Amino acid sequence: MLKNPEQILYFVLAGAALAGFFKLYSSRLLKVKNELAKKVSKRTEELNTLNSELKGKIIELDKVAQNLTETNRLRERLLNILSHDVHSPLRFSTMVGKAVLTKKEELSKEEIIDALTDINQTSIRILLLISNILNWVEYQKQNFTPRFTIENVHQMVQDKMEFFRFMAESKNIKLVNSIPADAVIRTDKTAFGVIIQNLLNNAVKFTPDGEIEVNAHAGDSNFILTIADTGNGMPKESIDAINYSQAIIPLIDTENLRGNGLGWGLIKELLDPLNGTFEIKSGEGTGTTVTLIFLPV
Repeated sequence: MLKNPEQILYFVLAGAALAGFFKLYSSRLLKVKNELAKKVSKRTEELNTLNSELKGKIIELDKVAQNLTETNRLRERLLNILSHDVHSPLRFSTMVGKAVLTKKEELSKEEIIDALTDINQTSIRILLLISNILNWVEYQKQNFTPRFTIENVHQMVQDKMEFFRFMAESKNIKLVNSIPADAVIRTDKTAFGVIIQNLLNNAVKFTPDGEIEVNAHAGDSNFILTIADTGNGMPKESIDAINYSQAIIPLIDTENLRGNGLGWGLIKELLDPLNGTFEIKSGEGTGTTVTLIFLPV
């Protein structure tokens, strides 16, 4: 037991000093803890930011890899088209032209006309194919922005029909433009023209003879255009491939030439930015009707 006031005072002072020391120690410990927590929080935030940046870089690299894969796929496809669908017809035209020039004295007028017709039609096919390839490359840049203007549909279709007039007449195909003369649509003239050109090209290629009619009318909230032919028609698997697949099944046309699917690929890609959709009604031997439906833009 404490026997005098000095001892009591000593222990009181010692206790107070010890309490003060522990209080100071606890305060400093809390301060260190808070500072450490701040550092941990800051570092965690930095790591999260770095992690987000790394994820972004990974996503960008994945997109680059996908673009490279798609570019290589398109490159291979275009090379195959150029080597087969351009080189072979050009070689054929060259051979026919050479034969006409070297044997012109031996050939009848009808034979010369037939040869020139073959050369002309082959040239038209190559021109259309090259046009499609150039359009395909242009729209694959992924920066296509439609330039909408008010256009006369009857005149646009008529201009495209004139391009196919000779080829159609040589196959005894009647081209009929039943679109009202005052029918107009707000669209991108170039893209719309590419769509019509490819649909007319398909109709001419797969119609041995008969008629191709284009009609159009404006509904309450849309614009509908149809291209109907009396040709060979399309099997269900080909229609399904066009509707649901990236890979379009090539068909054999009336001159026993296999298509490349490039035309339908372009049609599908261009309809979307023009706010359009399509429907195909066909059957083998029953002709084909393609309906384009455009909503206001």
